[in-house]
Amino acid sequence: MPAFWSKFLETTRQSFMFQHSKTIKVAVASGLLSIILITSVTQAGAHIGYCEKSSFLNRTARTMSTRIPCAYIPHGGGPLPILGDKAHVEMVNWLKKFVGTYLTGDKKPTSCLVISGHWEEKLPTVQSGETTELYYDYYGFPKESYNLKYTLPGATSLSKRVGELLESANIPYKVNKNRGYDHGVFIPMKILFPEGDIPTIQLSLVSGLNPMAHIKLGEALAPLRDEGVFILGSGMSYHNMRGFNNAQSNKDSDPFHEYLRNSLVNTENYEDKVAALDQWAKAPKARDCHPREEHLIPLHVILGTAKHDENVEVREVFYDNVAGVKCAGYIFE
Repeated sequence: MPAFWSKFLETTRQSFMFQHSKTIKVAVASGLLSIILITSVTQAGAHIGYCEKSSFLNRTARTMSTRIPCAYIPHGGGPLPILGDKAHVEMVNWLKKFVGTYLTGDKKPTSCLVISGHWEEKLPTVQSGETTELYYDYYGFPKESYNLKYTLPGATSLSKRVGELLESANIPYKVNKNRGYDHGVFIPMKILFPEGDIPTIQLSLVSGLNPMAHIKLGEALAPLRDEGVFILGSGMSYHNMRGFNNAQSNKDSDPFHEYLRNSLVNTENYEDKVAALDQWAKAPKARDCHPREEHLIPLHVILGTAKHDENVEVREVFYDNVAGVKCAGYIFE
C-alpha cells in the first residue's frame, strides 16, 4: 500500500479513537478509494469527542464528498414573519423555498449552527445543547407572539465540537447551559425547517462587534461545513429602526448593498472579500443602514466559515423588501 494511504488510515484510526476493529479493507477502483470498516467497537469513555454512534462513518463520508453551503439571511422584524405580516411576504416566500433549493441531496445538513444578531457576550458563547426552550426577546407584539411553539432537538455533540475548534484556534469561549433560542434563531428556523427535525445550537456574537474578530471566529468554525453542519448567519443587511416601512430608505439601502455586492459577489479572492468587509463602515450609506452593526456582523462570521481556498463563490440569492426596505441574502459555497 502506498505510504500516503497507510498514513491516512493510521491518522483516521487515531483521530476517532476506535478500538478493536475487526477488519479494514481497502479497495481502489477507478482511481477512487473506498474504505469499508467492519467493526466491533468499544468506545474509549462515555463520549468520543464529536463521534457518537455511527457518526464516524457519516463524518468520513461527508469529508470525502460534499461541503455544506453556509448562508446569511434576513430574519425580519420580531415575530412578524410568522404572523402573516404583509411587509414580510417576499422574505417568507423565499425562506420557504430555501432548503429545497440549496440544501438537498448530498448537501442536506445533519445539524445547524446559528449566529444571530440578538446575542452578544464578552467571549464567544455557545449553547450547550441541553435546553431547547424559546426566548421571546421582543416586546410590544400581539399576545400570540409569546405563545409560539417550536421544538428543535438540542445538539450537545455539536456544542462540544464547536468548543474543540475554538480551542484549536486559541479563541477563548464559554458555554451557556440555560439560554434558549432567541427570535433570530427560532423565527427563521421555523420557516426553513417547519418540522423542527434538525439538531441546532446558537453561538453568540462578541461584544464590541469587531469585524475582523468575527471573520476569524468564522474561520475557526469552517471545518464544520465538511461535517454535515449548516452554518447560518441570521441578521438584517439593512437595520435602521427609523427607516423600516419607508420606501425612501432604499436611497440608503441600494448603494450600501451595491457595496456588499461588489465586495462579496463580484470579488473573487477571499482575502479581498475580507479586506472589504473589515472596512464595511466606510461603505456608502453604511451608518444610515446600520447605526449599530449587530445585525450585519453575522455576515462576517459566515464569510469566515467560507474560507477553504483562495477563491470563494458567493451568490446574492435574495434582494427584496423586508419591512418595506430592501435587504439581501447570500449563499457561500
